[in-house]
Amino acid sequence: MKIAVVTDNLELGEAGGVGSFVYELCHALALSGQRVLIIGIIGNQQSMQDPLIKKLVSSGVEAKCLCAKSRKDALIKLSHWISVLRHLLNEYAGREKIVCNVHLKLGVLVGALASVGNDNIAVVETYHSQYSHYKLQTFLLSPVIKKVVCCSESAYNEYVHRFGRNNVACSIPNGVDMNAVRQIAKRKKSQQVNRKILFYSVGRLTRQKNLTVSIEAFINSANPESKYYIIGEGEDKDKLLTSIGNNHDVELLGSMSRNDVLRQISNADMIVMPSLWEGLSIFQLEALALGCPMMLSDISAFRQIFHEEKLGDSELFRICQWGYLVQTNNVFAWEKAFKHFYSNYYIKEKMQDAVLDISKEYDISTTVSKYLNVFNDAIER
Repeated sequence: MKIAVVTDNLELGEAGGVGSFVYELCHALALSGQRVLIIGIIGNQQSMQDPLIKKLVSSGVEAKCLCAKSRKDALIKLSHWISVLRHLLNEYAGREKIVCNVHLKLGVLVGALASVGNDNIAVVETYHSQYSHYKLQTFLLSPVIKKVVCCSESAYNEYVHRFGRNNVACSIPNGVDMNAVRQIAKRKKSQQVNRKILFYSVGRLTRQKNLTVSIEAFINSANPESKYYIIGEGEDKDKLLTSIGNNHDVELLGSMSRNDVLRQISNADMIVMPSLWEGLSIFQLEALALGCPMMLSDISAFRQIFHEEKLGDSELFRICQWGYLVQTNNVFAWEKAFKHFYSNYYIKEKMQDAVLDISKEYDISTTVSKYLNVFNDAIER
C-alpha cells in the first residue's frame, strides 16, 4: 500500500508529541512493508536534516518538504501550496489508490484540499487532541475526509460531541516502539546514581501543561531529599521561573533530544503531569515503556489510559496501582499527593510493575495493525 503522510512541519523533533508519533507511525508502516512518503508543509531543505527524518529515510521512507516559510506564509499563499501538494500527491499515486493520512490543522487543511478531484486518493485524518480543530474547517472538509482516527477515547468522545460524524470516526490509541524506548534509556541508566527522590515533567511550557500547580505543590511539600526536573521550552517559561523563585530543588532543564529525555526519565521515581487537557501523550507512553509511576491530573484522557473512574467530590487524590490520580488545578491536593509518596516510597516497585504491564496495550505494532485496517477501509469506500 502507498501511504502519503502530510503534517504541518517536517522537523518532527521540534513538533512535540505529535511529531514523535508521526515518526513512530511512519517507521512502523515502512517496517510492515508499506511504501511511505512523509510531506511537511512548513520548512526548508535544512528540515531534511532533522534527526527523525534522517532515521525515516534510512528505513526506506521518502521525505519531501513544500518549504512554506511559516504558518502565515502557508495560509496567505494557500492556493499555491495546495497546488504544489496536489501535483506531488497525483504523481505519487499514479494510477494506484493511495491513502493520504493528514495531521494537525495545516496538514489537514492543505492535505485534504490537495486531494480533491482525485478519486484514487483516500484521505484519513488523525485527530490528536480535542483542542486541535476549528469547527468550520472540519465542517467544510468533511466531504473529502473518508475516515477520522482519534488518538484516544477521550479525543473520540470530544470529536463526536463537537462534530458528529461517528460513522467515519474511530479511536486508535497512539503507540510507541516499547522495546526501542527501553534500549535507548538503558544505555545511560546504569551510569547514574542519585539518592534523592526524582520527579520529572516533560513537554512544552504552556498553559495546557499547568505546571505552576505542580511546582507550587512540590515546593509546599518541602522535602529536601527530593528534586523536581522540568524538561521543555515554551511561552510560560518566565511564569514558571517566577513560581520557582529561589528554590533550588526545582530546575528547568530546557529542551533536549528525545534520546536524552528518555535517558533522563529512566531514573525518575515519579512522572508528574498536571495537564488541563491531553490527547494521548507520546511522552506518557514512553514513560510507560520505562515503568515510571505517574502522578496525573484527573482528566478523561488519563483516566481512560489506566481505566480509572473520575475522582469523587471529596477525593483530593487517589492511590492507584500505577501511581496517583489528583484533583486537577488543586494545589493542596497535589501537595498531599507528594507528601503521601514521600511517606510511602516503598510502593514505588509495585507501581512500576503495574505500569510495565499496562504498557503492553500501547506498543506501536498494535497501533499500526489497526491503522492499516482503517486505511484499507478508506480505500474501499
